[in-house]
Amino acid sequence: MALKTWKENAATGNPGTTGNWNGGTPVTGNDVAFNAGSVSVSVGEDALAAVDLGLVRVESGYAGSHGDEDTPFKFDADELVYNGRGAIAHYDGDLGLVRIVGTGSGLVILDCDGSEELTQVLAGGGRLLIKSGAKLASLIVKDCQVQIEAGVTISGPIVMVGGRGSVTTASSTAGVSGSRGRVTYTGAAGDTAQIVTTGTLIDVQSSGTFADVANYATDRGGVQIGGGSLDVTFTDYAFVDGARQDFDPMHPPARVTITNDADRIDFGLVGD
Repeated sequence: MALKTWKENAATGNPGTTGNWNGGTPVTGNDVAFNAGSVSVSVGEDALAAVDLGLVRVESGYAGSHGDEDTPFKFDADELVYNGRGAIAHYDGDLGLVRIVGTGSGLVILDCDGSEELTQVLAGGGRLLIKSGAKLASLIVKDCQVQIEAGVTISGPIVMVGGRGSVTTASSTAGVSGSRGRVTYTGAAGDTAQIVTTGTLIDVQSSGTFADVANYATDRGGVQIGGGSLDVTFTDYAFVDGARQDFDPMHPPARVTITNDADRIDFGLVGD
């Protein structure tokens, strides 16, 4: 595939301007690279909206932004690899594999609300926001701070593999597994299933039903339930002896129900 590279001294910040690229304006099938410089994509953010790219790479030598908080840079691509240092990188389009290597002090926003779902997001480092309406098949988090808005469809698991990684989600999930990091359910994010923790902290700050929860976390992480007026139900809750589990003792939830036989719960709840 032909490679089109954003010029370090691009004049207008418009991806539809031929002179801003080495090799000319990208067309369907091209790979694209942002290697260096600090010229942002700041106008004409939808100039490539009808273009289906191959690999889009944003390297650590590039310090420009792509769009802003309100306006995304639009394109379709088989793969997006982001390791830039811009303040904002806001993308919208049908994207396959998304790999967030790092963001510096910046923020990557995925606003992908098209008909196709993101096949996989690998969040290695930095900060990532997944906007309402996006469809996501799976999310693997290492050391990235991920926020998921309400209204995101997550059809596959969230896998936590990094000690500094965290996910705060206002959407329900199809599953969580991990030995590191933290997953916090907020707002209306309840009604989720298939949670297995061997060290990830599952922080429930949302009312709802959590099915098939297995807590094997004895050294770190575990399951905790926040305070306030939460109404939380665990179905098929399993835990090993010494598993870490707790709730806010000063502001206990209004109701916690465990529907299966649980013969010992460290925070004082006893099953049927």
